[in-house]
Amino acid sequence: MSEMRAAVHVGLFVLTAFLLYLASRTAVLKASVQYPNSRALEKNFPISIYKGLSEAIRFPTISYDLHSGKQLNHTAFEGLHNLIFKRFPRIFRNPPEWVLHRVIGNYSLLIQVRGLDLRLKPYMLCAHFDVVPVDKKFWTHPPFDGYTDDVYVWGRGALDDKHNVMALLEMLAYRIHFKNRPQRGFFIALGHDEEVHGYSGAKTIAKYLRTLKVTLDFIMDEGLVILQGAVPGVDTPVALIGVAEKGYLTVKVKCESVSKHASMPSRETVITTLSRALTRFINDAHPAYMTALQESLIKEVAPYARFPYDIIYSNLWLFHPLVELAMARNEIISSQMRTTSAVTVIQGGSKENTIPNRAEALVNHRILPGQTIEEVLQYDRKLVKDIPNVSVDIYKKSWSEPIPSSPYSDNTFGYQNIKRTVKRIYPEAIVAPHLMVANTDTRHYFEANLTTNIYRFSPVLLTIDDISTIHGNNERISKLNFRRLADFYLQLTRNCDETAPPIWQRKSEL
Repeated sequence: MSEMRAAVHVGLFVLTAFLLYLASRTAVLKASVQYPNSRALEKNFPISIYKGLSEAIRFPTISYDLHSGKQLNHTAFEGLHNLIFKRFPRIFRNPPEWVLHRVIGNYSLLIQVRGLDLRLKPYMLCAHFDVVPVDKKFWTHPPFDGYTDDVYVWGRGALDDKHNVMALLEMLAYRIHFKNRPQRGFFIALGHDEEVHGYSGAKTIAKYLRTLKVTLDFIMDEGLVILQGAVPGVDTPVALIGVAEKGYLTVKVKCESVSKHASMPSRETVITTLSRALTRFINDAHPAYMTALQESLIKEVAPYARFPYDIIYSNLWLFHPLVELAMARNEIISSQMRTTSAVTVIQGGSKENTIPNRAEALVNHRILPGQTIEEVLQYDRKLVKDIPNVSVDIYKKSWSEPIPSSPYSDNTFGYQNIKRTVKRIYPEAIVAPHLMVANTDTRHYFEANLTTNIYRFSPVLLTIDDISTIHGNNERISKLNFRRLADFYLQLTRNCDETAPPIWQRKSEL
């Protein structure tokens, strides 16, 4: 009995020591955190600058997919151009000699701001004019009225992506007004067809910059945001900077057989067989696992987490399987851990009393970095290989490989300046690298070898509910958010001037 008591005491001692060890690791991480004092918002811009965004929203610059059969509203794009040319005459009508602009692909704009020191490698800030279609009946306020109340600017494009367009132009107009030419030059690229892959906009801009032999230190484009409630157990907002981007692949799943009359149906028809195949894309999803980016995120937020998350996140070496399992079961988070599959289009049958001989569906994949299009295609085919008369093939040219991660180390110029600016405008925010699960047109700049340092980040503070309005109903941005957005871009361009630069050996102009 005494030996048993001794063993229990030893066990309790070891357990206590182990728990103290975990707690000490957590305490060390918390002690290393410096909580900056909040500061008053810099009053570089009047609160009334939201009026420009409100006016821009009134132009229904909708991009349509080719299969929609709808045409571009040229009047809307021309009207938006006229608005910004009129609102920002210092940029477009009477610019200083160090600001040049060029219209590209009919409606995209490329602005070059030449720095005082032409040896310094420039960077590029991006946004886009176009928006996605709307269903007006679900909106509280008409989506293209630019309605404003005491708090918000409402309308399609308020968060994707006219807020970035107008904030960038407000920033540049401010610098011109105060004759504040930067040391380091930069470009502003404003595309007009990002929502339909950017072939006329970003791709054409990329080709043009290549003809000038331009290379960029980094690119910052729309993307992830400063999100409240981003990580379970962490109440502090997290600025998620997209350093990598998922790939894109759409496959056609097709089933063919013999057409029959509906009065003599077979046990299986092409529609029921196709349905059985499509179910497997959901039930047998691609495996989920915690990526290096997610581990980086967990390590960044660990010191700010509340109990018991702080202990779990601070000791990922022990709790890795538990955290991975919990994340995989979260519908939103799991999309960052696996290649996703979504059935988006289905067709089959044209007459109520005839069993069709063909049915097909489109399945859209967003491919996790580390996987390839070929691997995903083979996985899909293996899923349905035992189902007769079913085939899987790539749909048209609807694909692109994942974009590998851009650097985010302590000596990375672009990432660290974005991080530094976030901490200036939102001192309470945690900054962490993350995966962009949607696609942007920055891949055209990557493919043109302009830079490998691409950061997808929209510096606005949002909640999960706000996120749901992007491409959804009742899209809106607070006036304070928009003012801070312009402030962010101004501060970022200042920070890029203050940092010791790499050298740009070539001079080029538009």
